[in-house]
Amino acid sequence: MTYFVTHQLGVVLSAIDEWHEFIRRETERFRALRSRLRGLDDLNHRQRALVEHALRHPDARDTIEGHQTSHNVVDETARPDRLGLMNRGLLGSKKSGRTYVFFPAAGLEQRLATLE
Repeated sequence: MTYFVTHQLGVVLSAIDEWHEFIRRETERFRALRSRLRGLDDLNHRQRALVEHALRHPDARDTIEGHQTSHNVVDETARPDRLGLMNRGLLGSKKSGRTYVFFPAAGLEQRLATLE
């Protein structure tokens, strides 16, 4: 019985160690991506926030209206923010009714790494 408990404890401790290592790797990956985003001088703070959100939530879908609300900006500001990211290949879009829905581009991390 003692061997069984010891073995199970070892399995649990190993899983915890693996989880900590995963968190460390992901934290470092996001730190490097954020540093890369800060280095892109032609992106404004709203666009950087959009890309960072897209990296953290790859299944996220949003609209220009959502961007207006979350950043408290008018359409004339929100639209170029989104379209600029789309033109750089960082966001994709599709039309749903009369509204454009934006989503993270496929291979966003790789695209971000290759931008000048």
